[in-house]
Amino acid sequence: SDRAARRRRLLSRRSQVACMVRRAVARARIAAADADDAGRDEATRERLKELCIRYYNLTRAKILGLDQKVSSALSVLSSSLSYARHARDLSSFSLSLGLFTRSTVTLTRLPASHPQSVRCSRAARENVKKGSEGTVRVWGVWKVENRPLLSRFQDECASRGGKVKGLFTSLDFVHLPRLIAYGFGGGGDDAEDKAFLPTPYEAKVPNRARETLRDSPLPPFPRNFSRCSTVGVSGSSSSAPPGGSGGVTFLSLCRVLITRVAVVRPMPADAPASPEHDACYDAEMEEYRLYDPGKVLPEFLIGVSRE
Repeated sequence: SDRAARRRRLLSRRSQVACMVRRAVARARIAAADADDAGRDEATRERLKELCIRYYNLTRAKILGLDQKVSSALSVLSSSLSYARHARDLSSFSLSLGLFTRSTVTLTRLPASHPQSVRCSRAARENVKKGSEGTVRVWGVWKVENRPLLSRFQDECASRGGKVKGLFTSLDFVHLPRLIAYGFGGGGDDAEDKAFLPTPYEAKVPNRARETLRDSPLPPFPRNFSRCSTVGVSGSSSSAPPGGSGGVTFLSLCRVLITRVAVVRPMPADAPASPEHDACYDAEMEEYRLYDPGKVLPEFLIGVSRE
């Protein structure tokens, strides 16, 4: 009986030990599973963080791109509205001017497909000075025909000789009416009487062109001319468009008589005319400064903006 009791105690103890071992193994397995879950959770959190950062960067880039597109579209819209107003005013002025000068002075808007419009547009877009920012957008081309001014320019060329070049200069819109009617010289005190001829319409139609000319200032002279459209070029003495990237300015493409030239560097802002020369040339800036407005004949007006 003692032997049987001892055997029962041994079996009971063995059973207890086996149970303890099974419990320890179960706890170890549970601990290992918990450790694996914790590792997986940490990796998941890191992956989610990486994806959130990537999504944020992509979204931010798309928003910036959309902002740029909206800003560009608004700039184009602003320029379009500005040019539309200028075109309306020029059309009204040109109609009255042609009527009361008996077509001796006319301003004609050229269709985009017109050969002269195509050449002027190409010249404005392609002849941009090195270092300028953006590109040039051409909104429209107008042809100036001023018979008295053309006659005086031809007489000047015949008497002085020299070379005639096609050069650009930049102008504010307020200066355009006087430029069209009188050129850069202003025509003198009796310019208005010479420009406007007696017509049978005076008693019936108001002379809007005369009123516009009286409100328009004379273009500054001496001024600089360049073979480049000089739009948006920092440091250019021909001046950049006053409206900046969103505004419309006008380039005047002129026939310029070059006779006696002094090569200078830098171009003096207020260099006086000298008996030895009637123009200065800055080779680095590729610009001429003319002192005699009679040697300049405006032929085309080009509405442009910078993009």
